[in-house]
Amino acid sequence: MRSIIVLATAITCAGLSFGANLAQANTINASLKLEVNESDGDAKVIVSCSSREPISRVKLWAPDGRVLVDLAGTPRIPETSYLELEGDDSSIDAVRDEYPEGVYFFHVYLDGQTLFYDVELSHEVLAAPAFEPGDESVLDPENATIEWSPVVGATGYSVEVEQGSRRLTWQLDSGQHAVTLPNGYFERGVRCEIDIATFCANGNACLTESTFYLAPERGELVPDLDFEHAGETSFYPLTPGLSRTFEDSDGNKLNVTVLFETRFEQGVLTRVVEERYWQQAELRSITRRYMAISSEARELYCFGQDVDYVSQGVIVEQVLHDTVAPWIALPDGTTSPKKGWTSRVPARVVIVDHLLSLEIGGTVFSDILVVSEPSVIDPSEQVLNFYSAGVGLVKRDRLDSTVVGFIIDDDDDDDDEEDDDGDDDD
Repeated sequence: MRSIIVLATAITCAGLSFGANLAQANTINASLKLEVNESDGDAKVIVSCSSREPISRVKLWAPDGRVLVDLAGTPRIPETSYLELEGDDSSIDAVRDEYPEGVYFFHVYLDGQTLFYDVELSHEVLAAPAFEPGDESVLDPENATIEWSPVVGATGYSVEVEQGSRRLTWQLDSGQHAVTLPNGYFERGVRCEIDIATFCANGNACLTESTFYLAPERGELVPDLDFEHAGETSFYPLTPGLSRTFEDSDGNKLNVTVLFETRFEQGVLTRVVEERYWQQAELRSITRRYMAISSEARELYCFGQDVDYVSQGVIVEQVLHDTVAPWIALPDGTTSPKKGWTSRVPARVVIVDHLLSLEIGGTVFSDILVVSEPSVIDPSEQVLNFYSAGVGLVKRDRLDSTVVGFIIDDDDDDDDEEDDDGDDDD
């Protein structure tokens, strides 16, 4: 994305020159920008200088006399020079300390003349816009509109949307608070990055960023419902980062983690839930299930699963996309699910009991759904899952819940050294 525009730029182009008149001096545009990203809390500095005439050198002095920039220029196009220097991302406080408020001094060297410019830097900045859709939203590609609330005092806004090599930008006045994406320009089902900046009277700006998708076409067997890839049902918290471990006394262990990763399945953006199963301390399988919650009924749907079978640390078999149609993995508890409820015909998931309570390791869990489903290790056999209302899975067969926690990030959750969730905070 763009270099995280802008904490502060207030420029006074009072040009003086040796061997040049004022008209020539005013052909120079010089700026000093401190950029801040409200989403990440970091900042950087951009120094730029442009002219219709070739620039041979640019020097920048801080108010305290430090030389901050001293670099030579190379013409970008005939009769035009453009120099830009971007600093590294740093904390906002560190950038403000390095570049305090005050007057900075540009010396711009052209052929046979030197021009001098004063650039006043201010740290004053307005808030970034609060906009819709929210992060990881899925938009209708035929009416994909980004809207934000007006920021009091704003003189304008900038919007940038990027998807790979495709990019659109808008420079808007203070009365415009929405942009609509042209239908067909961005690819459906592929992450788009967006940032929106607020500008104020002194040229300063503050930026926030997010991501969204344009909805792909849905599969024919997907019900006509709205789905969410994060949230909670009565019996299952689909909360990114939530991780549970289940163990028995024989060295068998199961780890279930709701990853930060999302994935489109049959046109629906789903959350990846990873299950790792150890049998007598040896990793036997890695299952990735693609889950989503129906927005109105609050039922947990599974849109398929991929399974890696492991022997002695090596994947020996893969079963990919084990699905024909999405199925309800768990009903919503407010409908009082009864014994014998099935997710579909033929039954994939069956409620075999509904218990008032269950004690595990001295902790008593209440309102328990006992659910049968095919085993990953041997699909001809059934496993029993015990879900507690308001808690989630607390037991699978003889494996009892032992550890509950949260992972910080899952960039390398599948050991492929790739950034699976698309962020930059490895």
